[in-house]
Parts: sequence; structure tokens; C-alpha cells
Amino acid sequence: MKETIKVQMTEEALYDFLLYHTYSKFSGFLINILGMTVVLLGIYMWVTDQIAALQLVYYILAGVVFLIFTPISLWLRAKKCVKRSAEYKTPKVYIFSEEGIDVVQTAGQRFTWEEISKVVAAPKTFGFYYGDNDALIIPKSEFGDKYMAIMKIVSAHICRSRMKLR
Repeated sequence: MKETIKVQMTEEALYDFLLYHTYSKFSGFLINILGMTVVLLGIYMWVTDQIAALQLVYYILAGVVFLIFTPISLWLRAKKCVKRSAEYKTPKVYIFSEEGIDVVQTAGQRFTWEEISKVVAAPKTFGFYYGDNDALIIPKSEFGDKYMAIMKIVSAHICRSRMKLR
């Protein structure tokens, strides 16, 4: 059985995946903890009269910068990649089969199910990882009415421990 979908990468889909990829790691979690710690430390020091109100504003601004820098930089990176990368400019055709996933673009590639190390579902995308930081990114909206058939193929070849689906 083979199922074929055609995918045009969008800035929104790539951004969704980059957010998931970044914040699902421990370092993404630490960025949030650092930002909140700076804000809470500033509030604590202000409440205990160790700093003035203006210094509290600086602490809050520093914490906010820590919290919003990563999402903003990922959004800019997604926009840049979709506009400039030849890989994302042209639509790709993905063929899901019992052998693996074939990617048809200028030069076809095949990823066997043994090469797919994990499958993750971000809110708007699926990532089929074939390396630590390399993945086939497919927006969920592109699956259309073939979603169940494709997920049946995927689940037949990827064990549950390698799937993170929502």
C-alpha cells in the first residue's frame, strides 16, 4: 500500500516545528526557567527593599528578553529558511509505503523505516527524524483525507517508544 501527499512548506509550519524541537529539549526548558528566575528575583529583591522600583523594571525587562528572544529568533529563522532555502521553495511529494518514505523533489531520497529514529507530533506538524537534528517536516494539514491511511503505515513500522504523538 502506498499513500502520496504533496507538501509546500510554510513559515507557520516550520515555526511550529522549530518551537517544538527547541522547547522539547532540556535547554529550551532552562531558557524559560532563567527568564522566570530573573523576574522573580527582581520582585523578591524589590519586596525586601534591596532594590528600587527602577531596578525592578530592569529585572523584569531582562527576564522578558530571556523569555521572548528564542521564539522571536525562531520565527525569523523560519521566515528566512522558507524564503531562501531551495529545499522549501518547491513543493515536495512524500510517498509513504511499506519500505519507508520516499521524498520526490529534484533528486529523490528514500528513508527506510529503520532510518527513522522517531516520529513526533507538534501542534501543527509531524517530524520524522532521521538524525538527531534532521527531520522530514510535514504540516498536518497536508495529510488531508489520507491521514488515517498514512498513520496506519507509520504505526505498523515505528514502535510506540519511538513515537511522540498527541
